[in-house]
Amino acid sequence: MAFDFGLLRPYVEDPLVTDVDSNAKNVFVNHQKKGRFKVLDLEDGYWEYMLNRICNYTQIDKEFNYHNPILDGTMDHLRIHAVHKSVMNP
Repeated sequence: MAFDFGLLRPYVEDPLVTDVDSNAKNVFVNHQKKGRFKVLDLEDGYWEYMLNRICNYTQIDKEFNYHNPILDGTMDHLRIHAVHKSVMNP
């Protein structure tokens, strides 16, 4: 995989992980055998940083902002889905 997912790399490189998703507050992965679980120990702002990089990646290439608050795409074997913080309830 050409894209560097940093702290999320172990999950992304696991062939049994099918989804990485976020609701702007939490990040989850879906694993074929372990089910869905929250990814812990992400620094504040890390997920937003990753989403900006993901949006600019060739396979995704979508805007993700106030006007386009849903990110949905596929990279290699992963489905990427996120909801922008601007539409989340406090």
